[in-house]
Amino acid sequence: MKFIFWQNIISIHQSTFLEALGVTNEVFLIVEEEIEGRRKLHGWSIPEINNVEIIINPNERQIDEILNENINELHFFSGLEIYPVVSAALKKAAMYKMPNIGVLLEPFNQSGLKGFFRKIKYQFLIQKYKKHIRILLTTGNLGRKCYEDVGFDKNKIFDWGYFTNAIGKIENVKELQTRNKPDLLFVGSIDKRKNILEIVKTLKNTSLKFNKFFIAGCGGLESELKEMIIGSKNIDFLGGVKNEEIKLLMHKCDILILPSLFDGWGAVINEALQAGMQVIASENCGANILLDGEERGETFYFKNNNFEKTLIKWIAKGPLADNKRMEISNWSATHISGKVAADYFISVIHYSIGKEKERPIAPWLLGN
Repeated sequence: MKFIFWQNIISIHQSTFLEALGVTNEVFLIVEEEIEGRRKLHGWSIPEINNVEIIINPNERQIDEILNENINELHFFSGLEIYPVVSAALKKAAMYKMPNIGVLLEPFNQSGLKGFFRKIKYQFLIQKYKKHIRILLTTGNLGRKCYEDVGFDKNKIFDWGYFTNAIGKIENVKELQTRNKPDLLFVGSIDKRKNILEIVKTLKNTSLKFNKFFIAGCGGLESELKEMIIGSKNIDFLGGVKNEEIKLLMHKCDILILPSLFDGWGAVINEALQAGMQVIASENCGANILLDGEERGETFYFKNNNFEKTLIKWIAKGPLADNKRMEISNWSATHISGKVAADYFISVIHYSIGKEKERPIAPWLLGN
C-alpha cells in the first residue's frame, strides 16, 4: 500500500512508526521544515528515517502535483488548519473530494475561556471536514472524547499515540545498587503548562523519602525554579540536556514524573517505559493511558489533589530491581514499539476499507 503523511516537522515521535510502516509499504513524508527552533533547545535532533521518502516545504504547485498524482492513495494530515503547508494540502484534498483522507489529532485544551472558544473552533472545523475524513486517529482518552463531543462520527475515531525508538541497554550505569531510595526524573519544558514548580513545592515536603530528583529541560520559569531549589540538596536542575544524556538518566532513575496541566500525549512517557522506568503522570496527559496503576505507573488527579499520596505510594516501592525494569521494557516492546504501531495502523486501514470485519483495538489498551 501507499501512504502519504503531511506533517509540520520530521518528528522523533513519529519516525520509528513511519520507518516500520515503510518496510512493507510505500511511505512518503511531507513536512514544512526539518525541525522547529524550540525543539532544538530541548535537545531534539532530526531523525533519520529509513524506508521513507521525505519532501520538505513544497510550494503550491508541488502540493497540487502530489495530490493529483495520488488522488486515490491514503493521505494522513496532522492537525486541522494549524500548519500552513499541511492546511493548504488538506483544503485541496477536500476540494478534490479525495476518498481516502485521514487526520491525526491531539485533544484540544477545553479549560477556561480560551478552551471555550477552542471548542467552538473545532466544532466548526469538524463540521467543515467531517464528510471528507475517513479515519480520525487521536491520542488518549481525552482525544476521543473531544472529537465525539464536537460532532465527529465515533465509528471513524481510532486510538492513536506517539511512538519513540527503544532505548537500548546502557552499560556501566553507576549507583543502581547503592541506593535504598529511588531517584526521580522530570524531562520537559520549564513552564506553566508542564506544572513543574508546583510539583517541586510538594517534593520539598517529601525530600527525605527519595534519593535525588533530576529536572531536565529549559523554559521561561527557569529563574523561579532555581530560586525555589536553593538549599535543596537532593533536587538537581540540569537545564537543557541532549538526548543521549536523557537516555542515561532514564536508565539510572526509577520514576518519571509528568505533572502537566495539559499534554496531548507526552512522548517522554514512552521513552521512560521503554527504558524500564515507572511513571507518575497527571490526568491531563494523553499517554497516561499507558499506565496500569500496578506495575508501570499511575495517573494522579488534580480534582482529587492526590499527587502527594500517589507519589509516596510509588516511592515506597524503592529503587527498581533489574527484573522489574526488564518487565516494563518488554511490555513496551510488545505494546508501543514502532513495529506494533505500524501493524495496528494497517489493521485500522483494512477495517476502514472493509478488508477486516473486527474493529481493531490499540495494542496498548490490551493489557499485559
